[in-house]
Amino acid sequence: MNISKRLGASLLTAALVLGPIAAATASPAEAATQAAPSTLSLFKASNRKTIIETFDGINAFRASKGLKPLKFNVAVASISQKWSNRMAASREFTHNSDYVSGAPAGWDAASENIAWYTWAPSGQRFVDMWIDSPAHNAQMSRPGDDYMGIGISSRNGATYATANHFSYRDGIIPAGSYNHPRDYFNGRPALSGAATVTAPAPAFHWTTGRYTIPARAGVTYSVEGKMLKAGTHKARNRKVVITAKAVPGYKLSGPSSWSGDFRRTAAPVRPAMSSKSNRYTIPKQAGVTFLVNGKAVKAGTYRAPNAKTLKFTAETASPTYRLTGTAAWSYRF
Repeated sequence: MNISKRLGASLLTAALVLGPIAAATASPAEAATQAAPSTLSLFKASNRKTIIETFDGINAFRASKGLKPLKFNVAVASISQKWSNRMAASREFTHNSDYVSGAPAGWDAASENIAWYTWAPSGQRFVDMWIDSPAHNAQMSRPGDDYMGIGISSRNGATYATANHFSYRDGIIPAGSYNHPRDYFNGRPALSGAATVTAPAPAFHWTTGRYTIPARAGVTYSVEGKMLKAGTHKARNRKVVITAKAVPGYKLSGPSSWSGDFRRTAAPVRPAMSSKSNRYTIPKQAGVTFLVNGKAVKAGTYRAPNAKTLKFTAETASPTYRLTGTAAWSYRF
């Protein structure tokens, strides 16, 4: 992730700093996730009016420029609120160096604006300050953004505001999203929905003993529970079962599991059996273990009990082999 910072100017009793615009290099599967908080305790009732005013002011500004309105996301707002709380408690006016951790997976760009004022202003006052700063104005004017979170905190005569904006790819609706913060504060249901994605089938390369995991946004692939990166991998003479899974914000359509058997084949050789000599011979064969009456027996010749029926079976000697043909016999001596 490449994060850059630019500093804005102080405005009398207010200070403004432009946050970094972060272009995500992590895939949705690698991004941190956070469920929407189950209570409203993080957002003090005394601050909710200012949060709503700030949210409405930003969207009114965007509407004046012909831009789509942003929706409210609780996880993003939790990041904003916790940072405003920290600034108010420490009285240190500075940016959150990691404001993307805790955001729902699937984002591809994010930004942060912060401000403080020496008395309790309206939310619109913060918005006007950002509008008057060209750099902050540009932050609020990004056409690709989809969701925002607002955090307001007051202490010792100063009120701090944090606004985080996120864009999400492929129409993702991250968990804990609402059309308006008022919907969340009033206990209305969150928005629901997920982008549908089809997982491309992996490619199996039988002659080289390898397989290729495709790259597709919204999909992760795993083998035996281990997530694999896109690219070509060695099968190591084993049976490979590949499973696709949708990351948060996506749902899979179509097949989600494929298998490729790269094991060596071995056709068990029938043990030699003779009632005349009352003996049997277990062959030596790569990749095959022979059992007599369920007990593994090494290659060699053995005496059989008189008037008894022995059961001979063959099993693979390692996971890199698979058997073909007949693998069980019985003989009465």
